[in-house]
Amino acid sequence: MGPLAEQALEIQKSEEEKVNFVPNRFENTYNRWMENIHDWCISRQLWWGHQIPAWYHNETGEIYVGKDAPADSENWTQDEDVLDTWFSSALWPFSTMGWPDTENEEFKRYYPTNTLVTGYDIIFFLIHGLVRDGEGRKMSKSLGNGVDPMDVIDQYGADSLRYFLATGSSPGQDLRYTTEKVEAVWNFANKIWNASRFALMNMEGLTYDEIDLTGNLNVADKWILTRLNETIERVTNLAE
Repeated sequence: MGPLAEQALEIQKSEEEKVNFVPNRFENTYNRWMENIHDWCISRQLWWGHQIPAWYHNETGEIYVGKDAPADSENWTQDEDVLDTWFSSALWPFSTMGWPDTENEEFKRYYPTNTLVTGYDIIFFLIHGLVRDGEGRKMSKSLGNGVDPMDVIDQYGADSLRYFLATGSSPGQDLRYTTEKVEAVWNFANKIWNASRFALMNMEGLTYDEIDLTGNLNVADKWILTRLNETIERVTNLAE
């Protein structure tokens, strides 16, 4: 692993080729990992998985490693171990998208993936924070503290849950989930909904062509319109 780690560290010195981390403090975590890299045992003693492509000669003990089995395979014994599950996991994103046909529409659209649903206890410098319970504990089956998002959506709506998740934590940080916080967002969303409904009710039948902005506007009107245009521009830029 040492030579590979050295190459990875060298790439991080190049502004054009380096991997950009968000938040950028995780680059230090990555560099420390590469600087203190250890060899990794890739074999597992399981009955399922990709069998290691290594063969041992029955008489000489010679080791052969290759994509295909030796031509005189009857004289060789393949290693009984299998590759760690990370190897098969790495195949999933493209093997399900029509590979090896790389011109397949699904392959071109979805590969490479841009979302990993996992925890940083597995890949500690590449992953978002965890959603924890109200006491700060990791959600797990053994603790029985997991939350089904569909139940939350049924009670408070998808927008309330989205808003809570999007605004409740900083990038890379954990988030504590409580029903009370989602309910607070739901109450806030209801106010926005009621205000919007009130405005739409009073603007029924009104078209943009009928709105005259060329007349004498007071300071309050100008301020409202200015903030509205700034918001429209900002939201449009962020959405794009």
